Amino acid sequence: AAAVCPPLTGDDLTQIMGSAFQPNAVVAQHTADQTECQWVATNGEGFVITKSYRTEPRTQFAQAFDSAQRNLGVTQEIKVKGAPGAFAVPNIGRFGLLTDDAYIEVNTVFPKATADQIMQILRTTAR
Repeated sequence: AAAVCPPLTGDDLTQIMGSAFQPNAVVAQHTADQTECQWVATNGEGFVITKSYRTEPRTQFAQAFDSAQRNLGVTQEIKVKGAPGAFAVPNIGRFGLLTDDAYIEVNTVFPKATADQIMQILRTTAR
């Protein structure tokens, strides 16, 4: 299951956020095409949860974007280097990324995160 998690490490998050993160994600395989990867800060300050969908990623991305627009408030398309498509739901810290072989949903909880830090996380996730 860890092989399907985005290429994001605790070290990446430590460098980006300035808070220490556990080195590896906690991984849970929910279904054959859905894996949840969670990175946790050692001080409990924040965490990132990603859900990777590897079956028909373009369809998953389109459905997630449509659902976010209908149910979660202001949703906007954004550009993330390395991702053919991306959207943000800023009020809840949710981001959807389409990569060549996956739809990746990133949910962030960082009380003190800046927009630059979030964008660095997304770029790292999309690489």
